[in-house]
Amino acid sequence: MRLADPRLPRQPLRIALAQRLFETWIHADDLRTAIGDPPAPPDARELGLIVAFGARVLPAAVRLLGVDRTHHSARLVLTGPAGGDWTLPLRPGDPARPPDVTVTMDAVEFCYLLGNRRDPVTVPHAVEGDAALGSTVLRAIATVGCDFRLETG
Repeated sequence: MRLADPRLPRQPLRIALAQRLFETWIHADDLRTAIGDPPAPPDARELGLIVAFGARVLPAAVRLLGVDRTHHSARLVLTGPAGGDWTLPLRPGDPARPPDVTVTMDAVEFCYLLGNRRDPVTVPHAVEGDAALGSTVLRAIATVGCDFRLETG
């Protein structure tokens, strides 16, 4: 199964199901917001599946931005429930190497950014290392949701 963008490679079924979990949660959260209810982050188990999905597709999302980051790696550090630490080559097939940038943020905020429900500039985060690459990583995370940002009001 392909993710939303047909330029992405085919993914295993378990990844497609994690994507569906992510979409179901983010759109249910949109509905809660639209009717005036507070947002409801996924539980820790579901959050872990969504976070793992996002980390897995991040290198492909960077590539789809059209930014050549050959031989660059990024470290993604997510805090809170279902947080973790990933060092990812930003070009599929590149070997793992020490990261050029570290992006740190809360796991739930990562998921909202993944769904394009947060702005990559203003979402609470920290960047250590190559600031331009950090900006690219944050923009790439926001492209994974492949849909619109809900406007309310």
